[in-house]
Amino acid sequence: GVAVVRWDAPPNPSGEGTVVRYKLTVIQHKEGSPYDTDPITTEYTTTPSLTLTHLSPGASYVLHITYLNTRNIWSPTTLPAVIYHTLASPPTRLLPTDIETDYADPTTISLHWKPAQCNGSPLTAYHVKFTSAFEDVISTIPPRPAVEWTDLHPDSEYIIQIRGVNDKGPGEWSPCVHVITPKPNSFTTAPTALEVGTDFITVGWSEIECRNYKLSRYVLE
Repeated sequence: GVAVVRWDAPPNPSGEGTVVRYKLTVIQHKEGSPYDTDPITTEYTTTPSLTLTHLSPGASYVLHITYLNTRNIWSPTTLPAVIYHTLASPPTRLLPTDIETDYADPTTISLHWKPAQCNGSPLTAYHVKFTSAFEDVISTIPPRPAVEWTDLHPDSEYIIQIRGVNDKGPGEWSPCVHVITPKPNSFTTAPTALEVGTDFITVGWSEIECRNYKLSRYVLE
């Protein structure tokens, strides 16, 4: 975090000397804590402005300003204590991480991942980018680290990237994840009625061998 602080120069009554240097004391403020705790930094300048660096995003700081005049006398604090709030950052560039495929069938891909880090501002959404020979889509989903994408093409490669979003904007895209939807599987034998009753039918079929992925379900129509 970086902050540029400016203030009005104090008046110069006769006999008090002119300002030759300002001192800015910075204290990280926490709710309920006093304003006179140990400073995290003290900066000096000859002009009524100063750039502060290495601040934490989404944090609060108390600023005190005093000045030294030509009579070599430091003033009391020239301004009331000011609380300055740094902005929260977008999600960090290294997350989401560990994106894994739960399952893939000819028309569906399901993924999950470790949540993105937010640096003080809550995660509000994810962007999921699906790229293939058929489409290039960016979808916004709720801040839950999982997604299921349907109506896909069988035997096709999809390139997937994910990024977190908070109220300060989106983070960086994750590394690409490549998923290939399998070809539709076919039965080696037709379903056979094994038992028929007055109000039920028991049906059996040969087990389907899937390529690369675990079979997730059967659908009987």
